[in-house]
Amino acid sequence: MQVNHLFIVNPRAGKGVAANLAERIKDLFAHLTNKYPQTHYEVVQTQYRGHATEIARDYSARGTWRIYAVGGDGTLNEVLNGMADSDSSLACIPGGTGNDFIQSLAGDFKRMDILKDTILGDEVLIDVGMANEKYFLNVASVGFDAKVNYRAELYKGKPLITPLMAYFGGILSSLHDMRPTRVTLHQGGERREKELFLMAVCNGRTYGGGYQIAPEALINDGLFDVVEVAPISLKQIPFYLPRLRQGTHIGLPEINFFRTDRIQLSSDEEFLVNLDGETTFANDVDFRLRAKKIRMVLPRGVSQTMFALESK
Repeated sequence: MQVNHLFIVNPRAGKGVAANLAERIKDLFAHLTNKYPQTHYEVVQTQYRGHATEIARDYSARGTWRIYAVGGDGTLNEVLNGMADSDSSLACIPGGTGNDFIQSLAGDFKRMDILKDTILGDEVLIDVGMANEKYFLNVASVGFDAKVNYRAELYKGKPLITPLMAYFGGILSSLHDMRPTRVTLHQGGERREKELFLMAVCNGRTYGGGYQIAPEALINDGLFDVVEVAPISLKQIPFYLPRLRQGTHIGLPEINFFRTDRIQLSSDEEFLVNLDGETTFANDVDFRLRAKKIRMVLPRGVSQTMFALESK
């Protein structure tokens, strides 16, 4: 059976890493098409923000594709939003700076190995989240870390700046604004007034360049892992950051952890919402989980520790 492969490349991702991967893709398929003549592939480069969504939507409307997002988590989110309501499948070729979602799946990786292993990988059904009418694959959040992400974008792509350095830069530039986010929360038939340092609604496990916000999240269990952090002081930040990095924060006094498939937030004041590293402003947001919504290409040989075991 012929498989149509579409590589959507963000040439600005990873300081040119994704653009270099585009050439590797062409070299690899030059060999594959000689061996398997029915193999069809296309490489399309994005030209502006949101273009990956348009490309994925256009190709999916014309047929069934295995669509590879070649870039960072933002590119992956854009591609997801273009193909999620189609019969196409989603794959991730990490070419960005953070690459949190694929690191959750594959751990440390070599780019050329994961390129080949993903092309030869298997498809599995996974959950995705929705925030109002936009999909997210990994983590959505509000509060301090959304502010951090908003400011970290100013550092990403600069010479000698690693993803971790960009995230720390975002933290340092956000420390002057430790005000909690005041929201009304609706979940499971209950209504709560909350002051939040942050809230993370997690399908995946890590964000912010490797911070393990939801270390036991599974991407096919039909539930979000939700982490609420109550207001904390500036002097508590050095205590919490290493534990967040290691994923040992669950159970600490200021942490409230629970699982749900839907949670709604509203506020009289606009607040920042982070979706897979992309930030926007909102007065209300409805987080809903869509169970086993899309087919995700799992790289060959990758451990399935992020997956709930199916009962036979």
